[in-house]
Amino acid sequence: MENQRYQPNSAKCSMSEYEYFDGEAWIVFDMLYLNLEKNTATIAVSNRGKISVIEYDLMKIENELYFEFNPITRISLADFVEVEI
Repeated sequence: MENQRYQPNSAKCSMSEYEYFDGEAWIVFDMLYLNLEKNTATIAVSNRGKISVIEYDLMKIENELYFEFNPITRISLADFVEVEI
């Protein structure tokens, strides 16, 4: 599988997004870049009014790729959905 980068399309634009509720607020993860050679994902994280771009190391359990948002929260890439922007 090749590396994937978000590429805008003049007719239709979309990106992969995941929303997570931590018990107090919604945190939005937008996939910017997926590098399967290095096993990393570059994600824009919108958390309580602040946006950070973070490169997460990807891990694998039973053919499912995920990253750890914090020590107790694993976020699977399969949970991201395509949203139009």
